[in-house]
Amino acid sequence: LSMTNVLPEQDIRDEADPWRALANAVVMQAVKDYRDSRAMLRKLKREMTVGEALSKDAAALMKKRILDNQAMLSEARSFILSDNFSLYSGLDGIALLQRLECEKR
Repeated sequence: LSMTNVLPEQDIRDEADPWRALANAVVMQAVKDYRDSRAMLRKLKREMTVGEALSKDAAALMKKRILDNQAMLSEARSFILSDNFSLYSGLDGIALLQRLECEKR
């Protein structure tokens, strides 16, 4: 898992302090969740605008997928902006979020 241009690359298994390794893993997962949900939302929105008319069931499934990814994005964003994030990582959550927003995928 690479956090290119966001977090320094490191192997969390080699971390001497297991609590630090856990904190790093939590932060890395939040960044991954943010990126993945953001990418999926872009993909789903493209599919809705380019695709054919959807059946009622397909439209309901698409709506659920969009809502689920919006919730994941919101949770990741909230964590990154939280005080806990700073405790886990020592990073500036606002600056990290700005960098994530600028990323192109």
